[in-house]
Amino acid sequence: MYSLYTTMLINLKKTEEELWTQIHKSLRTEVRKSRKMGLMIEYDPSPEQLEQAYQLYLRMMKKKISLWRVLISYEIQRKLRLF
Repeated sequence: MYSLYTTMLINLKKTEEELWTQIHKSLRTEVRKSRKMGLMIEYDPSPEQLEQAYQLYLRMMKKKISLWRVLISYEIQRKLRLF
């Protein structure tokens, strides 16, 4: 069975260095590359920026849900031996 949601618990009492070492090596590499390319993270976005981020989130969720629907549909069809 597939899950559309993930819950992550992060102990924010740890230092930034401890948290950083818990991130998978490949993701740390991608973060470093992004920083070198000039990626900036704003902690106090404007209302317009929040709206843009929310719209992007909605688009990504639609794509993710569509992908899950395809995967689930395939899995059901496979179990029914339609494939």
